[in-house]
Formats: sequence, structure tokens, C-alpha cells
Amino acid sequence: MLIGGFQRFSLIDYPGKICAIVFTQGCNFRCPYCFTGNTEILTDRGLFKVKDIVEKHIECKVYDYEGNFSPIRKYYERETSSLLEIRPFLHSDAISCTLNHEFFVYNSKADEIIKKEAQYINAKEDYLVIPIPQKEIFNYKLDVNNAIEDLYQELTFKQRFNIFFIDKFIEVTPKFMRLLGYYLSEGCSSKDKGRKNSYYAAFTFNSKEKEYIRDTKEIFSETFKTELKEVENKKCKTITLVSYRGIVGLFFKYYFGEDVYNKRIPTEFLYLDKNLQKQLIIGLFREDGLTSPDFIKKYKKRRIQITSKLLRYQISLILLRLGIKHSIFRKEIIISDKRIFDLLGQGHLITKKVINTSNRYGFLDDKHLYLKINSVKKINKKTKVYNLEIDNPTHSYNINLISVSNCHNPELVDPKQFSNPISEKEIFSFLEERRGKLDAVEITGGEPTLQPDLIDFMSELKKLGYLVKLDTNGSNPGIISEAVERGIVDYIAMDVKAPLERYQEITNSRVDPAKIEHSIELIMSSGLDYEFRTTVVKSQLGKRDILEIGRLIRGSKRYILQKFVPVKVLDKKILDEDEVVYMDGELEYLRDAVKSKGYVAECEVR
Repeated sequence: MLIGGFQRFSLIDYPGKICAIVFTQGCNFRCPYCFTGNTEILTDRGLFKVKDIVEKHIECKVYDYEGNFSPIRKYYERETSSLLEIRPFLHSDAISCTLNHEFFVYNSKADEIIKKEAQYINAKEDYLVIPIPQKEIFNYKLDVNNAIEDLYQELTFKQRFNIFFIDKFIEVTPKFMRLLGYYLSEGCSSKDKGRKNSYYAAFTFNSKEKEYIRDTKEIFSETFKTELKEVENKKCKTITLVSYRGIVGLFFKYYFGEDVYNKRIPTEFLYLDKNLQKQLIIGLFREDGLTSPDFIKKYKKRRIQITSKLLRYQISLILLRLGIKHSIFRKEIIISDKRIFDLLGQGHLITKKVINTSNRYGFLDDKHLYLKINSVKKINKKTKVYNLEIDNPTHSYNINLISVSNCHNPELVDPKQFSNPISEKEIFSFLEERRGKLDAVEITGGEPTLQPDLIDFMSELKKLGYLVKLDTNGSNPGIISEAVERGIVDYIAMDVKAPLERYQEITNSRVDPAKIEHSIELIMSSGLDYEFRTTVVKSQLGKRDILEIGRLIRGSKRYILQKFVPVKVLDKKILDEDEVVYMDGELEYLRDAVKSKGYVAECEVR
């Protein structure tokens, strides 16, 4: 049996008995943490809406809290009627999520990064976290053949190139990265509509930018073994440098996109040597026409407009990797950090000392950008929401680059989260020694009935003379029935999560409500001692829901209302619990409401 934890002594978990507790791994109910459909996620295949990832089951890897890309394990969707909208400073994209979705936040009081549910986020003390890519890739090359094979297949005609006029592998050098910067800023790749093999690559400059024109021509010739042709537009005062070598046009389209709407860089470029990335930024900002020297002198800022949101996010991560703090406003990246002017050779334009107010809205270190929160607003809206389960140690992914978690208790849901599983031999060895001193063993989880050898494990406990208590969510009535028939269980505690009609919504699973109802009937007719219990979360369950549950378990011995206590933060004082957690008086009111209906013999608050 997969065992993730073992508590050797408890006086409170088995009523009236001294017991040990075995924690099993794995759970078939998922926490209802979700985002609205249009929320975007950075992946190794581009920027996707979470709705598309879930509904189309897009296979990709997502950017995570460690700054790596991790595969998706499972996809979820459900409906909700309550959302929170979170707006950070320095980032114009708002996030809409369910109230209990966990974020990685830096809490200024605790002075560390913790996980906190959205409903508890404190705009005065908490900062959202964007991870910075950490690993490094050296000596990287781009395979030209990949571009040819992919795009010629797309064009549905046979490859005509038997001879490469350029190297099959393009080495990524500082000069190439600067050329790429020019391309991402003002370049394009296109083709004549009437000719399938007529791809070309082009770079457009202001006619006065002689130095950049010369630089582009030299690098292009050196890299692709072909010359760029100058095309002058006197009316617009521009010069366009064009290569009609189709293979080059294919190369730029495949790796970097063809126009302003879909430009991008390969994921690996986020991890290239920082000296290479600096040259990319130099080329990109050289070709940008938004920020004149006069503007820099007056406002002490650099601005660049990037229409492609994917590229905007990718460039943002590279800037953060270079230690350059900035903000994103709609389609623009805006920078006041002195490092950008030094990098671009424009430090001389900053002639007056300015007061740095940027830390009021966030700050930066080697691993993260910390975004101060502008506002948190609750929205009552019935809508579909979506979530992912990610295969990585931190159980994390990104929303608009911001790190989020997708599981409240990953160690209970995913067996991989246990680094040191406990063996049955160790459990039974301890219990053998404690015979006569311990009365009972409680089996909890996770969900114990998912374990294929649970029945055998319980049988061994009975052979040692222990009373056995089973905690369950009731989703496997067959296992409960077998345990009762074999006489290997003495006490059953079943969690009743919600009224039957809301079960799938609250548990974020496809559990059959009929199985829940069957388990309740089995337990009540078993002749054993038992209890039903509900952990009452204010944002999910109200008085009407609790009374519906009372009606569902009508005639039972005992019903426990458990107070929800947020445990995934280090300092509980930082939480504003009044908004979502039921206070003692409110729980007593719910208890009295159940008692007044006469549904159960006992109703207690725990």
C-alpha cells in the first residue's frame, strides 16, 4: 500500500481511543481551483488560452515556478458563480480565478515566498511572483532543415531544394542575435501569392539609419552566404533590405514568425548565454522608433511596442534575466531601469538624477520579479473555469507569467510528491511493539479506498488486535461494503463534501453522486460506529447547502461541521479570515439550524 505518512500517537482522531494514524497517498477528488477560459499560459509551443488547452487537450509544456517548462498530466473544467479579479502593478493583464486558487506570493511580513489562496491575498503585504529563467544553454545552433521539412509539408508540394545554399546549421552568435533583434523589431517573412516557393525575408529601416543598415547587411552576408538587396521608398523615407532566397525566408518564418502578430523566439532562447541575449535586446531596441533621444532625456524611459503577446512575454523574461526591471502596458514594454541605457550606449542621455519610485510597485532579484498588487475585486458571475495538473515538484504553472499552484494538497493527490514513502513493514513493526498500549489505527489520506491492497492491510491490523477506523470520501462503496462484510473495520468517518447536485462542482471531479448516496446508506445500516462530516468553506457552502446535506444523511448518528482552517501559510495572522472562513458563532448557527430540523441524532462543531 502507498503510505505517505505515519502518526504514532493520537488521542482525538478515534473517539475514546488511543490510536496511530496511517496516511495513504492519492485522491480522486481535486481541489476546485480554476481560471476563466481566456486566461493565457506560456508554453513551449506558444501562448495558449487555458480554455483551448483543456478543451482541445493540447499537448505542451508550461512555464512553471522554477522557470522551467513542465508537462501537463490532467485537464479540468467546471462551472463557478464567484470569481476574484487580481490586478498587479507593472503588468496590465488582470487575472480572474476562483476564490481558493493558490498563488505563489512573497509576503513582506513573513519575508519569504509562500502559497496563498486568492481570497486571502493582502494587497498591502503580498507580491505576485514571476519566475526568471535560471538554466543556461551554450553553443546553440538552429537546424535549417527543420524549417524546410515543416513548411514544405504545410505548403503541400515537394521539396525542390537538393542543394543548400546556406549552412545546414546556423550557429547562434552575438552577431546573429543582433540581426534577430533587427528582424523581430521591423522584419518580416512573406511570399508572393501566386508562387509557392517565393519566400523572402525583409528588414525595413529609416533611411537615416545608415549604421544599422550596414550592420544588418554585413551580418546577413556572413551568416547566410547571400547579399541583401536595397529597396528605397523615398515617400516614406525608408530602405528595405530584402533577400529573395526562399530558403532564408522559410528559416525566419519557421523559427521567428512571419509578421508582427505572430513573431516569437524558440523556447531555448530564454536560456541562452546572457551575452547573446544582450545583443538581441540591442538589435531589438535599435530598430524601435518609439523612443527618440529627446524623449529619453525628458522622461528617462525607453519604450518598445511588441504586437505579438508571446514575443512580448518572451522579451520580458529575457529583460528580467538581464536584471532589467520594466513594466508591461498593453502592447508596450516600458523601462526606466538605468541598465537599459547603459546596454544601449545611451547612458549619456540621462543627465539628471531622478528619484526611483519603481520599488513602490515591485522589485527584482536574481530569481523572481515581485509585483505589488493594485487591486483584488470579487465578481459574481456564472462561468466556466479551467485548471491543469502539472508534472513538476512544485505543482505549479503560470498565468500571464505569474506563478500559481493547481493543487491545495499535492502531497495527498499525487504520490510523486512523497520523497520518502513509508513501508508497510515499518508500520507493522511499530504496531507489533505497541500492542496493549495503542487501541486503534486510523487509515486516512488522500483517499484510502483507492489503494488496491487496502483490504489486506486492514485484515493484518485486525490480526494484531487493533480496532480499525476508516476515513473515506465515499466514492468507492464496494470497498466499504467488503470491509464491513469481512468485519475488518470498526469505525467509519465519511466526508460529505456537498449536496448531491453540487458534488462534481465542489470536488472538481466526475464522481457519481449515486455512489456517494450508496456509501451513506451502507454506513448507516452497517451496525458500526460512524460519523459524517463536512469541512465548511464559506465561499463554497451556505446554510441551504448544509441543510441539504442534513437531509441527505437524515437519521444518522452523528454529523460534524468542521471549521475550515487555511494551513498552507506560515503565518496565519497575515490572513483576513472573516471574508471566507466561518467564525465559531456562525458555525454554531449552522449547527443549530441542522438540529432544529431533527435530521440527525447529534450535530457538533469541531
